[in-house]
Amino acid sequence: MCAKMEMVGTYWYEDSLYINFGREFISITDLLKFIEHTSHYSDIKICGIDDIYEGHFYDIITKITSNRKITKLSIHSRSVFGAYMTDNFVKFRKCAITSLLISCDNMSRNAVDYICHIIEMNILSSLTVIGYPDPYDKMRIVKRLRDNFSITHMDHSLMFQPSVSDEILQITQRNLNLTKKNVHLKLLDCAIPLIQARLPPYVILEIFDWTIQYVEKFHHLYKISTIEKIRDWYRETKK
Repeated sequence: MCAKMEMVGTYWYEDSLYINFGREFISITDLLKFIEHTSHYSDIKICGIDDIYEGHFYDIITKITSNRKITKLSIHSRSVFGAYMTDNFVKFRKCAITSLLISCDNMSRNAVDYICHIIEMNILSSLTVIGYPDPYDKMRIVKRLRDNFSITHMDHSLMFQPSVSDEILQITQRNLNLTKKNVHLKLLDCAIPLIQARLPPYVILEIFDWTIQYVEKFHHLYKISTIEKIRDWYRETKK
């Protein structure tokens, strides 16, 4: 199938671009060029991917993940989502996307594989999963979330037991406490009295990681550089 023969509907609202493969307005070729060069749209919403050639969807995801302006992505599918995406999740490692919505009527094991891979990358701050995987696959998602320290907001239609839903809330709250802003505030509280005691930055970092739960998961270089900046600021105030 030639790209120029396959048409797609697009429309937009403020900073969101909606792509509907069930409509026919522009060619795939023109759409790829538009996504590659757009600097206005940060939120891309895709539906109807079941109706297009797999290679074209692959090309679209490549363009989306290569555009650093795009930070939000929503993908709606009836059944074939996982088959398209599982082999392409590596593209998300270097992209700017922090918010992902996945909606799949018939959520296959391939789709759950993809969701688990994305969770493992620790790049998302918001994840929405709409679909009904089997009980085993639902718990696979939960297990990956336990080792994730970036997702601070999660919506889902997975119908977990209350105890599991409570655990997900606890995980997102834990991660919220590990955002850069909150870690910075905790570092200030911890570092200043230790700097006054003339402890070196790496000793302060060891104490900080040991006394505050999960904070050792946060970026090491950011923490040590922040401690050094706090030390330098403190020295300047004492001159």
